[in-house]
Amino acid sequence: MPVINRYFLDTCWKAKVGFEQIVTPNLDQALAANFRGGMGAAFSLSWAGDVYAMAELNANASNKFDHYNFTTAGACAGLITSYKYTFKSHIFGSWGYAFLGNPTADWTAGIEGMLSPFKNFAISAKYSKHFVFSKTFDEILGSVSIYF
Repeated sequence: MPVINRYFLDTCWKAKVGFEQIVTPNLDQALAANFRGGMGAAFSLSWAGDVYAMAELNANASNKFDHYNFTTAGACAGLITSYKYTFKSHIFGSWGYAFLGNPTADWTAGIEGMLSPFKNFAISAKYSKHFVFSKTFDEILGSVSIYF
């Protein structure tokens, strides 16, 4: 993530295209085609890590939504810290409002951590809380990654 300092003013961006399991207005889950993109800026806090803020757009297409889409516009922010090369943590939050499809507020907040005790191996865990369609959902995710 590019960081703004007194010499450079740089933007950061993100893009994701794929399929995602999402909550529908009747609180079922459906597989939807997904595009998520955003632009923003990051600042280095030497004592705490890097903080970022981005404007973002999240578009989902499925026949389970009114007009076959669920599109939100909003913002996200977070703090990324690392300890040497072995541990990294990320505290994050995002908020959006659905302006196409089914109108609703959509927010997520959470924390994740990654431990990499040696090269080409990492263990990560994530907890997040997601609010959409007047209902709150909890998510817990764990993973093991081996790089080659």
